[in-house]
Amino acid sequence: AWCSIIGSSHILEGLPCQDSSKVEYVEDSDFIIAAISDGAGSCDNSQIGSSFLVSRAIEKMASMLKLNNWYIFR
Repeated sequence: AWCSIIGSSHILEGLPCQDSSKVEYVEDSDFIIAAISDGAGSCDNSQIGSSFLVSRAIEKMASMLKLNNWYIFR
């Protein structure tokens, strides 16, 4: 479970929550990868970049686990 709470300044200014988080199970393993990113509140649409980064971080970490056989216990 995870959550993000919009900041009071964003509420006052009518801005969306720009934070992102994602949790994903790595197929054929006992691993779950989680990634979080704090959006840059001073930048318009930073929620787009924040969401992109968490997705790519999980994708890359899952690839590294599989490529290097780090998820195989010997």
